[in-house]
Amino acid sequence: MTLPEDKPFAFAGLWETWNDKGRADRDYRSCTIITLPASDSVRPVHHRMPAIVRSAKYEAWLDPENQDVAMLEDILLNWTVTELVSRPVSKQVNHVSNNEASNIDPLTQMEIQF
Repeated sequence: MTLPEDKPFAFAGLWETWNDKGRADRDYRSCTIITLPASDSVRPVHHRMPAIVRSAKYEAWLDPENQDVAMLEDILLNWTVTELVSRPVSKQVNHVSNNEASNIDPLTQMEIQF
């Protein structure tokens, strides 16, 4: 799946550093990708989708000093990409050892047929 204009994009996520029950010697870093209900373009594949922040809001979203919950919620509700374009690609993408740019080349109609 890509943006309609086929440009890079960024998922909305959260990260935190915390320690285990107050133990200063055991810092943990955790992260999560925020998901939303799937848009019409994603729903045939899955019922959820990552929140994809529009580039105009990257700075506000990534600012660690930004604690404005209403603004952050507005970004998730009104500044995310909802429509994506899907295209069939090689099953090579299903294995991490197949790290080639060609993995995401669209398949031809002939290749799609089994």
